[in-house]
Amino acid sequence: MKPALSLHELLALPATVDLLTAARAFGLGRTRAYELAARGGFPCRVLRIGGTYRVPTADLHTALGLTPNPATDASPPPPEAGRSTDHTSSADRSTRPGARRETPETRDPGNHPRSPACPP
Repeated sequence: MKPALSLHELLALPATVDLLTAARAFGLGRTRAYELAARGGFPCRVLRIGGTYRVPTADLHTALGLTPNPATDASPPPPEAGRSTDHTSSADRSTRPGARRETPETRDPGNHPRSPACPP
């Protein structure tokens, strides 16, 4: 039997794991894990997909009493109040109402393949 998973390993798991990985988190062996899964007694939800068992990592974390930690959450932080999330440069933005951004097509429409050539 492989050693149980560490906290760091548990938090780095993908969205679903195989039954043996989930069993390691609980300190269970292969035979016991399959017995429990087959009779619906595994400590967390187990999905049966064909002949394969998959365990949602969120359910595994819940069963182990792990709660999401913002310090280890990989999602980006929310935008700060008053700061724009627009990543265009200030040269591309205008404060005038109805202003249009300059693009290659508006700079020189005659050189754009979809625009008719402008008279000289």
